[in-house]
Amino acid sequence: MTNDETSMSRDELIAAFAQLHDPAWLATLPEPPSYRQKQHRRYREALALGWHGTAMDAVWRAASEADMLTQAEHRDNDLPPARMIELIGLLDWS
Repeated sequence: MTNDETSMSRDELIAAFAQLHDPAWLATLPEPPSYRQKQHRRYREALALGWHGTAMDAVWRAASEADMLTQAEHRDNDLPPARMIELIGLLDWS
């Protein structure tokens, strides 16, 4: 078996690994999405597909992470529609 791909030289490998620790290069990388941003995407996608339960779960999870829930609101199905609408507004997802 042969490998037709070119291999990196030792110096190229050293330079590539050094770049991984270069603060200037690291500053050019985009920030990964936050948990709340991921839940917002999940919420939008679920609504688009008509999966209202999944969308409400995403609202509850994001609100929980943002510490917006009361002690009694320990599950998304415990929240009345008016509270869900309020949380969506507080999350600025409207």
